[in-house]
Amino acid sequence: NSKSTQGLVGLRNLGNTCFMNSILQCLSNTHNLRDYCLHNSHRRDLNKNSRTNTGALMEEFAKLLQTMWTSSSSEAVGPSEFKTQIQRYAPRFVGYSQQDAQEFLRFLLDGLHNEVNRVTVRPRGSSEDFDHLPDREKGDRMWSKYLEREDSKVVDLFVGQLKSSLTCSTCGYCSTVFDPFWDLSLPIAKKGYGEVSLMDCVSLFTKEDVLDGDEKPTCYRCKARRRCTKKFTVQKFPKILVLHLKRFSEARRTSKLSTFVNFPMEKLDLREFASENSINAVYNLYAVSNHSGTTMGGHYTAYCRNPTSGEWYTFNDSRVSPMSSSQVRSSDAYVLFYELASSSRMALRAGGGGGRGGREEEEVEGTAGGGRRRAKPGPLGLITSTRGYFSPLPNSIHNRERLLLPPPQLHLQQREATTPPSPTPSTTERGYVSQLHPQQREATSTAGRPPSDYGNTTGICHLCSCRSTQPSSLSFLSAASLSLCSWRAGWSEELACACVVRVCVCLREYVC
Repeated sequence: NSKSTQGLVGLRNLGNTCFMNSILQCLSNTHNLRDYCLHNSHRRDLNKNSRTNTGALMEEFAKLLQTMWTSSSSEAVGPSEFKTQIQRYAPRFVGYSQQDAQEFLRFLLDGLHNEVNRVTVRPRGSSEDFDHLPDREKGDRMWSKYLEREDSKVVDLFVGQLKSSLTCSTCGYCSTVFDPFWDLSLPIAKKGYGEVSLMDCVSLFTKEDVLDGDEKPTCYRCKARRRCTKKFTVQKFPKILVLHLKRFSEARRTSKLSTFVNFPMEKLDLREFASENSINAVYNLYAVSNHSGTTMGGHYTAYCRNPTSGEWYTFNDSRVSPMSSSQVRSSDAYVLFYELASSSRMALRAGGGGGRGGREEEEVEGTAGGGRRRAKPGPLGLITSTRGYFSPLPNSIHNRERLLLPPPQLHLQQREATTPPSPTPSTTERGYVSQLHPQQREATSTAGRPPSDYGNTTGICHLCSCRSTQPSSLSFLSAASLSLCSWRAGWSEELACACVVRVCVCLREYVC
């Protein structure tokens, strides 16, 4: 296989699997992830300490990429063995119904991360309070705490850190929260008949909003509901930035926005959206997942820049064809993949930001123990937070209305060894966290939704306090996805997270 044709292999459609093929082609052209698989570097990171973690998903993903990049034939590949593993990890992909490409990407990246997580023993819950620290130091400490639990090649590449600020208009108290993100879901700006740019969408995502009326959160200092302002900024930019254009309506995805969003192919400069001065925020486009058609019947394709030749190609299931870079921008663009420009990568390395202490592409060979870090166990317990507005999925911040909660208030709860906690939903606290017993969790994964006697029975959303009478179903939440929560119980590798709150149908998700 000559270098000029490497990676130019199509994927057969197994039956409505174009969503999967599109994302796989985008990841295949993510050169750092591709090299990680081609060089079999993933094998030294395979984490098989958990009974539920066999490494099969990572192995099949790597095997598929190796076939696509080293095969002597240009004939399309059938990803059936990979599909078998992804549907074992995320049962929502069982069968051959059409799925959402961005949701598939989230599940896939999280599954790969879990199987090559360098942390083999996660630390126990901790009650450390960083609120007294300056924002920069607080963000760094929160990032370090995150890496103590979640540390993999996938995190090195795709995960950044978002800063969310909530400021009381009465007393001026400002609460800041730092959380990791795997992608950013951008609302599409409305400009009448004018052109909408990607920068317009990012500006809309990060713009300062006023929370008043029924949206007023409770101020930590005033001890009362106050008019507040909220704002998102990026604290740490990832090496690979995934931007999702929100083309589908939140309500059951019955409509689609076909607005043309003009996005730059090179030098996407996001420094104005950084929490503080940053020079490592300039990106170049290398892949696009496209959705054509409607919500009732559509098709996914991918446009990718070959990392070897630098040329652009169209990947339409089995068919691969060259294309002009001028054709990449279209109203079908759905998920955009950007990588840090070379100058930004050098600045990132020099500044020690991103990943694990600023280490760039190559992994450091370990000594005894295969180079894994083993986190020191902490005290038995579980941290829950009244702010809880991040999904247990590998999450983007895709609903700006989520930051409606009081400033962070952490509580250390000792877990009873025998008696499961009984949820007592509150109608006044938005950040209520209810415990999910393993038997309920088993029922959840089996039936695809929580037991009827669990969750919010008051009709008031715990997240935004709206009067929804139809809480969103748990149709996408499997036993595997429950284990994705960042507050995962430290006393058992297999014990899935218990802190899931029910939110309304207008938000369409569950929040840890």
